Amino acid sequence: MTPAEAESLGRRWLAAEGGWSAGMLSMDGWRVVHAAGIVACVTDGDGNADAIERRECSPGLLSPPDLRDPATMGVCLAVVRERLDSPMFRTDALYALRVSERCWQLYTDTHAYSWADGTTEAEALVRAMECAP
Repeated sequence: MTPAEAESLGRRWLAAEGGWSAGMLSMDGWRVVHAAGIVACVTDGDGNADAIERRECSPGLLSPPDLRDPATMGVCLAVVRERLDSPMFRTDALYALRVSERCWQLYTDTHAYSWADGTTEAEALVRAMECAP
């Protein structure tokens, strides 16, 4: 995924009211360590929250979430599960029958949800948020 694609997906995530949660990374390198309200702080690269500076988690003050970051993806999955009220949701990759691209989809143990699919796992999670009630 290119940085431009990741930024676009991050903007879609925020537009779908996915929001910010602790553990998420912004495209400009800020790690949210406390999202009760709008407080965020950056780590210094060693994983320690040294409160180098604080910013609000609001549009314009942080770049969109970086959906290439594994921790951010885990948070996004947790948010989707909460929004759809099912702890059983997971993403899985399938090979499409007619093309060589992978197709990611949201699943439970018994169902696949084609409305929540994408060429990347991040896109499948964003589409799930966009379709969520």
